[in-house]
Amino acid sequence: MNFKTHILLLIFLIISFHQLVISNVSLFGQELKMGNVFCPVTVDEKAEPDIWVDYQGRRIYFCCRDCRKDFIDNPEAYLANLPDYSEENSSSSSLVHDHSEHSHKHHAQNADDPEQAKQNAEKMNLSENHDHAVGYGQASGFKRVIKFAGKFHPLVVHFPIALILCAMLAEILYTLTHQNPMFSSAGRFCIVIGAVGAVFATSLGWMAGEFARYPGALETVLFRHRWLGVGTAVFSTISAIVALIETFNPVPKYRRFYRFFLILTTILVSVTGHFGATLIYGLDYFKY
Repeated sequence: MNFKTHILLLIFLIISFHQLVISNVSLFGQELKMGNVFCPVTVDEKAEPDIWVDYQGRRIYFCCRDCRKDFIDNPEAYLANLPDYSEENSSSSSLVHDHSEHSHKHHAQNADDPEQAKQNAEKMNLSENHDHAVGYGQASGFKRVIKFAGKFHPLVVHFPIALILCAMLAEILYTLTHQNPMFSSAGRFCIVIGAVGAVFATSLGWMAGEFARYPGALETVLFRHRWLGVGTAVFSTISAIVALIETFNPVPKYRRFYRFFLILTTILVSVTGHFGATLIYGLDYFKY
């Protein structure tokens, strides 16, 4: 394939990626029906549809995870900020106290107590509805090691992303500069190191995913993010292997194979990154 053909192929793949992102936003970006539009803790901030907790049979939404934690620690302090929350609902709280005045005062005095907060969390079934990437239960032994290792995924993942994109840039410059060997060497270095990093980042990501629970549609986003990460690791490794083969056996067909797999890897890492950002910033973070 000549240079023009490669450019057309790259444009086609970029357009395909764009359409995939748009379809993803269209599929998952529908607003969830929320009982409260504004956060009951920070009352002037709009609540996010993917940050919530179930309390007394009602789903309550928050603007951030810090507000969610504050509510868990002392829900009675913020119930009055929720719309249509009657005195009857307030007096029938199923979390910590009976209907006596003495018990209610005792709860108010101990709202900041860590043990009391823990009991609140358990009674609100937070084991199934906790924050993003926060595991539930107490892991032990080997599972604790896996859980701890998964925490390094955000730290490691940015390096292979940058290296793969730099490898793509180097290959473009190699073509535009009439096959300047400097760019070829730079691209080969980036894709090899990037492939190694992608394998490590994907492995750590799977470890983190084993202890993560996401509400609603974000669970599907996590599923896609994990498997697209596997695809990125596989195809970046293939690209690195082909690049090394082409180095010792500079046959044009190997160069074409390398470019094909590199372009595919670039698309995959971009889509995977999009889903990863969706897990952090929400379903409509890319909305203009």
